[in-house]
Amino acid sequence: MEDLSNYVFLIRPKRFGKSLWINLLQYYYDCNRKDQFDELFKDTFIGKNPTPNSNKYLTLAFNFAMVEPKFDRFQDEFQSYVDSILKVFFMRYQDFFDKSFMFHF
Repeated sequence: MEDLSNYVFLIRPKRFGKSLWINLLQYYYDCNRKDQFDELFKDTFIGKNPTPNSNKYLTLAFNFAMVEPKFDRFQDEFQSYVDSILKVFFMRYQDFFDKSFMFHF
């Protein structure tokens, strides 16, 4: 059985495959990508031996390299980026949330 923490925090040097790894985790665990699982993982070990948690979760990933590092506007840029990621998240999983909640995004 998988023993997962509540959060995954991944820190590695530049060009070390962080984004690729996060994308792989999203495709593996994202409940909205269940129909793509066989196509993406068919010839791999995890494709042939999926865990019970594959495609079971709502996934949310941030790439803070996308935040423009302007010192005088950093907080605004950061907030704008987080808001845009959350908006996409709630749109992608809108069937999981109360419709009245969605009007806030």
